[in-house]
Amino acid sequence: MFLADALHHFARIGDAIQDGNPAQIVAASDGVLQAFAGYGTERPEWGQRQPKPTFDVWARMVPLANARGAMTGIRNKATAMIAD
Repeated sequence: MFLADALHHFARIGDAIQDGNPAQIVAASDGVLQAFAGYGTERPEWGQRQPKPTFDVWARMVPLANARGAMTGIRNKATAMIAD
């Protein structure tokens, strides 16, 4: 479930990039980064369904640090476009 959710977030970034609006890209990136931050920690409010164990098991194939780094890079490029 959480891996599918992560892919859904990537689709949101893709849509924003396709639209070509840097402000939308920044907003989508911020949302993805916030969601990904939650995947790496225990979330008591989510009860028994926790994302961290899923991403711990699949860490070799789905490294969250790499995904966060990519999102940060996309966000930074969009931010620079806004500043220009």
